[in-house]
Amino acid sequence: MYAVYAYKINPSKGVKSLEWMLLTNLPVKSFADASEKVKWYCLRWRIETYFKVLKSGFKIEECRLGNADKLIKFIAVMSVVAWKLFMLTLIARTDPEISCEIFIDKQHWMPLYLEIHKNKNGPKARPTWAILLGGLLCLGDF
Repeated sequence: MYAVYAYKINPSKGVKSLEWMLLTNLPVKSFADASEKVKWYCLRWRIETYFKVLKSGFKIEECRLGNADKLIKFIAVMSVVAWKLFMLTLIARTDPEISCEIFIDKQHWMPLYLEIHKNKNGPKARPTWAILLGGLLCLGDF
């Protein structure tokens, strides 16, 4: 068992320094090893959000397929779809000006836009990915 103690060296004035201890069974023999484990841990919320998409968004726990083979196939497909949705949501949040046509062509984004925005005419210009997804970005907080 290894312990990595992490803390902020120079916190902002009036802000209490963040500090925590990460326990791991992965070898930590240097500062570089410790930094790597802290960076991995910082991505933990993304993993939790991914599973939230699967459980809350796609409700995979409520699936009542008759046998294990069907359930395994269902979860495999939903896992890929959930990963893709989560990835596209992160892109929209980190680069809101990116064109939606990088991901889907007009024949696919236009009906999506009309449905999401409850609009009958469509946008005057090609929407960004963040605008296209608009209301979907807050669904289930993913």
